[in-house]
Amino acid sequence: MLTQEEKLEMLDDAKNSQRRHSFAFSKKMNISRKKSLDEFLVFLTNVYQVFPFPQQTPQKTITKFNRL
Repeated sequence: MLTQEEKLEMLDDAKNSQRRHSFAFSKKMNISRKKSLDEFLVFLTNVYQVFPFPQQTPQKTITKFNRL
């Protein structure tokens, strides 16, 4: 179930002509074709530029009992 804020965000997206154009353009793309490994790596590189890795905590987690 969507929150009221998420619903309003979706409505705002629908009003934005640039976003509407982007979604319409993506539907026209040929996504059924298998992508090569190089294309996938380029995609991942672009995603990581937008959403970088979270910061790692410098301290180690100390545990007493571990199971695999």
